[in-house]
Amino acid sequence: TGLVADYVILPDDGSNVASWTYIETNMQSFASGYRAQGLVQMLETETETADIISDKPSGLTSKCGVFYGGFVYANKAKVPASVVYAGKQALQDIQDNGIPSSIASNKVVDGAISCYPVTFSREDANKLNEKGINCGVTHFGIRTWGGYCSTYDFSGSTDKDKIFLNTARMVEHIKRQFIARWHEIIDNGFTRNVKDMILNKEQSELN
Repeated sequence: TGLVADYVILPDDGSNVASWTYIETNMQSFASGYRAQGLVQMLETETETADIISDKPSGLTSKCGVFYGGFVYANKAKVPASVVYAGKQALQDIQDNGIPSSIASNKVVDGAISCYPVTFSREDANKLNEKGINCGVTHFGIRTWGGYCSTYDFSGSTDKDKIFLNTARMVEHIKRQFIARWHEIIDNGFTRNVKDMILNKEQSELN
């Protein structure tokens, strides 16, 4: 179980090979084959928060996370924020025994010395987060910042299950696990005994 990228849009600047290797290696280490989350990397064409927000892709769903910019390492390598987030989320999922309940936000990016194309302050990063855009930030080190669904808007009326990526992933995880456990039994008839069996088993799983 965990986060699997449906697609990642990376800047076409010739630096993508290492990034793709990184994301594929980390994905294979924990993914069980279902697609629970898409990652969208915005092209780094702006540095002002208002312009970045206006350039945010449209038509995305709550099963998608939008990321801006990325991280610069000591060897001058640049890795998109979506790729770093995916790797950190993979490690977090492993630590949580495959349950996608945690979020890879506010995690120190080891080896990173700055962000690109701009290193955001926490205040500016929060402005992006309020519009469902996740990024890097300088705050007691270089960190991932934000774990919001692409549809999140602080000033709007967002459904509770469409605010945080880990909530959307957890709902998807529970749904898929439920279907995998019970579809064959339910196909043979939904009796009172089946209902009681499901309730007891699901209560045990949640505990």
